[in-house]
Amino acid sequence: MSQQFEWQTEDDVDWDSLPPDPAERRPGLRKLTVVVMLIVVAGISGFLFWRFNLVVQQGIANTEEDVVSSFALYDRAVRLQDKDLTRSLISGANSKWSFTHLEMVAEDMVFNRTPFSMQLREDEPTQVVEIITDETLTEAELITEQAYYHVDAEGRETAVTLQQTIVIRKGVERWLVARPHRGYWDGWESASGDFLNLSYPGKDAELLERMLPHLEAAVGVICENSTLPCPRGDQISIRFDTDPQSLLVTADPARMMLPQRSLELPTPTLVGLPVDEAGYDAVVQAYAAFIINFHLLDVLDWDCCARGLFHQALLDWQLAELGLRPWPMEPDQYQRLQRRGTEAPDLSAYWEMTPRPLWGNPQRAVYAFTAFLLNEETMMTPYELQVALEEADSYTEWVQSVTGRSVSDPVLRRSWARFFRYQLPVVPDQQAAGPGVSR
Repeated sequence: MSQQFEWQTEDDVDWDSLPPDPAERRPGLRKLTVVVMLIVVAGISGFLFWRFNLVVQQGIANTEEDVVSSFALYDRAVRLQDKDLTRSLISGANSKWSFTHLEMVAEDMVFNRTPFSMQLREDEPTQVVEIITDETLTEAELITEQAYYHVDAEGRETAVTLQQTIVIRKGVERWLVARPHRGYWDGWESASGDFLNLSYPGKDAELLERMLPHLEAAVGVICENSTLPCPRGDQISIRFDTDPQSLLVTADPARMMLPQRSLELPTPTLVGLPVDEAGYDAVVQAYAAFIINFHLLDVLDWDCCARGLFHQALLDWQLAELGLRPWPMEPDQYQRLQRRGTEAPDLSAYWEMTPRPLWGNPQRAVYAFTAFLLNEETMMTPYELQVALEEADSYTEWVQSVTGRSVSDPVLRRSWARFFRYQLPVVPDQQAAGPGVSR
């Protein structure tokens, strides 16, 4: 072995004198590479997210534009009561719902709320305040606001606004107004008070639970009035229905006066949700009027619908006295009746007439004669007159029992002519005494 060979172990090497590794010579290079890669990935991801979000937002914007355009056409068709055009703009997936909807168009009940003492303001267009689209952009809820005049029992008008929801679903060719999906109403709930037992959809639970004490107070007024039957003992059962047919029924007095085990009313979402206290008070008054109307007929045990028009007039008088509904006979109504001939006090032809929406000549005549009896000819209360209606076999027998005079009695006829003359529109040199009040 050569003696020039120098053996060294690993431990003998002077490691400190060895040249540094290239990576150690540039320690920040690897970190910089990683940072650059992260920045590039983040940039690409951010761009893709921005691009995706832009596409989504553009899709939502396009959907909302299409939905609003479709609703505007539907709104116009409904206001014109154009059933053919409306039929092409609503979903036919549920035939019962679509048929009811077309009935509501014909009866002007899609937006109008006349049975609730609220008249649609035709000069105020429908306002779309919010659009809620689903994830697939195939369905949307339009939150709209409608302006109304609410007329109170004194005839005063108050501007109110109700918020209504329109569901629109994408069809094959266009967006169509449709029935809400099954889970829309959020199940059923109930609440009770001293007089009332309410059943209602969960969607309206908060509002109806707020209304319950106010509806109870309105019914409680009956118990403070010794001339009216107080609903003690059994509670009045009320179901707030989600079927739009229930809204249509409120416009038909005959159907509202049919005997029922419980009262069915349209739930507030169908009627319209109040956006302020004026609207809230208007909706509460309307519901209270329906409830008391139902109660008075229930305790009377009336078998609908004989003498229905007379019962309807007497019920409306009592609701006006309770401050829940305006008495509809104004001077202009008496003037219209005069043009057709003042048929009272002989109204035998209307004795068996069923309740019906106002206005026609039979309704004006019966309502005018009701005001005449209560102001001039009897000390009986409206409810007592209703009881007498049920006990009489004919119109002449009823008049005889409540006035002590026959229909042909000259004194009764002169009294009627004088009363009627004082209800006509006032000429400038006369002083007004108000509708239904003699001067």
